[in-house]
Amino acid sequence: TQRIALSAVQAGGITIAQRVSATWIEGGPARPGEKPRFSGLLGHEILKGHRVYLDYVGRRFALVPSTTEPEPSRLHEWYLSQIRKSSALVDRLDSVRVMLWLGQSEEARASLDKQVRSRTPLPAAVVLLARLQRRDGELESAQRLLQGLDISELAEEGELNAFVNSLWLGGDIDAALSASAVATEAVPELAHVWIARADALRAGGQLELARAAIHQANKIGENPDGYLLRRAWLAVEAGDQYAAQTHLRRLLDLFPAGGITHLLYAQQARDPRSLELARQDLKRAQTRLHTGDGPLDFMAASWRIVGDSDRSLELMKAGLSRDCERARTTHSRDNCEAWYRALGHHELDAARVRIDRALKAAPERAEFFDTLAMVLEAQGHRVAAGVAAKKAARLAPDDVYLLLQAARLSSAAPPR
Repeated sequence: TQRIALSAVQAGGITIAQRVSATWIEGGPARPGEKPRFSGLLGHEILKGHRVYLDYVGRRFALVPSTTEPEPSRLHEWYLSQIRKSSALVDRLDSVRVMLWLGQSEEARASLDKQVRSRTPLPAAVVLLARLQRRDGELESAQRLLQGLDISELAEEGELNAFVNSLWLGGDIDAALSASAVATEAVPELAHVWIARADALRAGGQLELARAAIHQANKIGENPDGYLLRRAWLAVEAGDQYAAQTHLRRLLDLFPAGGITHLLYAQQARDPRSLELARQDLKRAQTRLHTGDGPLDFMAASWRIVGDSDRSLELMKAGLSRDCERARTTHSRDNCEAWYRALGHHELDAARVRIDRALKAAPERAEFFDTLAMVLEAQGHRVAAGVAAKKAARLAPDDVYLLLQAARLSSAAPPR
């Protein structure tokens, strides 16, 4: 397929002036004296805001601008009312998830608090409450809550990685090593248990054992290409640039839309040969994406690092237009604009003003602290950047990108 940028579409008897992206298809055969016939579909971007009238017999349709607001869906409210009629613990936990979907965070937390204080709280309820506490910046409360569960329960609820990583991020590497070792004995059949073990071992400087733990996770998952980002991370810490590039290059081939890979791969290109290889690989990966698609933020950063400032600036501007204009809140837009400018090393003072304002409005957002870290790094404040990156990782301790950022910015290596 090839995507074509359109500024207006004529359909259903009207002209809709709107910038959209269309997919080119071949036209059907034309009779003598007739224009080629094209069959296609009008998607939501064109149809939204209109009433559609269909004349099936006459094979015609018309579009008329809609003058009424659509009725909102009430299914979540209906489902919540049905759940509340049940006394089952599982149903009550499901009601919390619906409340969170509806944005009723305070009511959800109150319900979880009550469930967790019961005689036999569900491990899933404890984990969900801990996640909410962590989201709100209550890191110590979240960790204390999780300590009341067995290691096997943490693993089965998918919270072991966050628990173990919170331990070593908080400075208690021995506790992280102990907890992850117990988990591998209790539930060795779960791949993510071995990843938690690998993260703890890496934090303790035991890189070979960490690599072996990741190998075990891949063996369980029957995936030789599993956890390539963590494998590259270990290679970086071991000082093996070419192993890191090999893992990242493979990940770039498998998933060219994965943004962080573009950035990390570019950061490993430190000599003329690897720089040229990186340029070729980045170009090949990005040509596999539709024009205007893909991680424009990380792509802009990668081209800046490998020396193509013009392409970097072009991608940064495209990302500001595509992503930041869609932001739902003012502080999300501030974060978005600061993020793009940080990755592009462009208008950094303005970026700092925006991310400071975003953090003032939402002071416990992991992605906002990550943006602050990148702004500070671009400004040359590496120590402060490391502090911000670690804060971001502690707020989302199961996000491998944030863990890697915290480790990278806390190292003695010069920024790139």
